Amino acid sequence: MDVLGGRVALTAAAGTKPGEEMRAYVEWQNRLLDHEAMWRDRFVESLLVHPSVAMRTETLRRLGWRAFDGPEDYDLWRRAFEAGLRFAKLSETVVEWRDSPFRLTRTDPRYAPPPFLSLKLEALRRGLLAGGRAAVVWGAGPVGKAWSRALRGRPRGAGLRGGGSAQGGRND
Repeated sequence: MDVLGGRVALTAAAGTKPGEEMRAYVEWQNRLLDHEAMWRDRFVESLLVHPSVAMRTETLRRLGWRAFDGPEDYDLWRRAFEAGLRFAKLSETVVEWRDSPFRLTRTDPRYAPPPFLSLKLEALRRGLLAGGRAAVVWGAGPVGKAWSRALRGRPRGAGLRGGGSAQGGRND
């Protein structure tokens, strides 16, 4: 195993309580225990809570740290997958993760949706969409529309073959 994480327990800063979205995120990432589940969901969100992760120093040095205006940990996990590293997560809770409305996750633009989308598109261009392959985006809500707009703007033309939603909407 190259990248090992653990489950986390979400707690709140004094006088606050974690929001529903953060609770749903922690429940989701706590279910991803093996490499296959993490590989499958690698484009959803950050699969590991960084304080729960252990990896060998030489592994981290080989991957390197890339300073940029985006979510550094998500970028590290993405590059680790691209390097063929194996992931796992302990079923035990190893970190009590305190949530607060003042965390960088909520206040810093590096952790807003656009930088995550940019990293995901970068990985798709080198992987699943390499060689000019097109994608179909299913879902006409705000997330599906953001993906559609981003794929339409993809260099070399065809990035989006079509899209829609179960309710009959289009991703225009």
